[in-house]
Parts: sequence; C-alpha cells; structure tokens
Amino acid sequence: MEAHLSNGRKGRSGKPSIFTGEEHKKIERELKDPKNRLQGYIELQQWIEQKFHKKVSYNTLLKYARRHFGVKMSVSQ
Repeated sequence: MEAHLSNGRKGRSGKPSIFTGEEHKKIERELKDPKNRLQGYIELQQWIEQKFHKKVSYNTLLKYARRHFGVKMSVSQ
C-alpha cells in the first residue's frame, strides 16, 4: 500500500495530491540535483509529462512546487 501524500493544506481539506509519494520523491530529487538543467516551470512541466505521463497545468505545478519544495524557478508563460 502506497503512503498518502499530503496536499500541503492544513487539516484534511481539499483534493488529494496530484502526485503519488514516489513521484513526489522523484520530483524532489530532480529539483535538488545541482546537475538538472530545468530552467523554469515549463521545462519542469515537460519533464513530468515525459517521466510520469501526466499532464499538469502550469499554475497547478507552480503552486505545488512552491508549496512542497519552496522552489522559485524562473516564471515564463
């Protein structure tokens, strides 16, 4: 059984996380890797689509990365 990943909100309100615990760990490793070449949220969005075959909206990903990882990448739309 896979561990439930918190949605980052207080209490149990809101939707469940968009990523599994394993996906969350892989994203965290990629973002913390000094050799990663991700230049912004669009590249992170493309990486997630290639790696996990999931389409995640730009705004959802931006909020998720900031909430869970404190990431402030270049923002380009």
